Amino acid sequence: MNRYSNVIRGTILSLSGGIAWGLSAVCAQYLFIHCQTNATWLTSIRMIASGVLLLIGLLIRYRTNYLVQIFKQKTDVVQLLTFAIVGLMLCQYTYFLTVLYTNAGTATTLQYTCPILIMIYSSIKQRKFPGLINIGTILLVVFGIFLLVNHGNIGEMAISSKGLVFGLLSAITVAIYTIIPERLIKKYGSFLVTGYGMLFGGLALGGIGQIWKIPTSFNGKEFLILLVIISIGTLFAFTAFLQGVADIGPVKSILLASVEPISATVISIFWLNTPIVGIDLIGCGCVLAAVFIYILHDNYSTN
Repeated sequence: MNRYSNVIRGTILSLSGGIAWGLSAVCAQYLFIHCQTNATWLTSIRMIASGVLLLIGLLIRYRTNYLVQIFKQKTDVVQLLTFAIVGLMLCQYTYFLTVLYTNAGTATTLQYTCPILIMIYSSIKQRKFPGLINIGTILLVVFGIFLLVNHGNIGEMAISSKGLVFGLLSAITVAIYTIIPERLIKKYGSFLVTGYGMLFGGLALGGIGQIWKIPTSFNGKEFLILLVIISIGTLFAFTAFLQGVADIGPVKSILLASVEPISATVISIFWLNTPIVGIDLIGCGCVLAAVFIYILHDNYSTN
């Protein structure tokens, strides 16, 4: 496949991954509204099923030796468990809680403040004052969140305080799960690390979520929506995004995958009739614009 074909494929897959993640958020919102599904149960099921399917695929392709190599060193096992619980599990759990207390579009927008939070953390750690552009992106994110939270009215909250807190926590945990497994991924590959991370994180939460207790209101439609969350919103989205990174690089892939909040908002409006006012869209636009500016500026500065 030539370079031009790789660019086309990477672009399509990165966009598809972002749209699939947005669809997953809306599916979760549907289950929360219509089935009284709790975030703990849904997170556990999603992670365990995704981890098992991913590991089965790796077993078929590479056999047993490939799957057990990661357990040969104690430090690798400790890092894997930390990634599974502190990274992946908390990230997905707080994200679904944000969807529960707000809506799919707001939840994805709040989670996309992650790059700005990483930048603030790096500036504090390095004791380095951010440049003017970075300060501008911080102010733009703060303004965007301000519009989402209270629609510009200081004395009124448009979303719950729980939704705001869990949304920012989900952004922080995205940064954590991005940083923790870097060494493991270089050593064993992203699919193996993510497969075990999903499985162990889901099992750790599964006892609390009582995954064996299927919601009584679940029927054929609800199981189909759950299948969409697992297959399209998790396995396909992750695989498509990674292939996009391989084809066109992480910066372009992240920017294209940022269609996630937009897809979540549009799908929730047409499917769930989620009320969205113009100022919500402005707030979402401010956050995404800040992320775009920061990523492009950071990439340009390091080249």
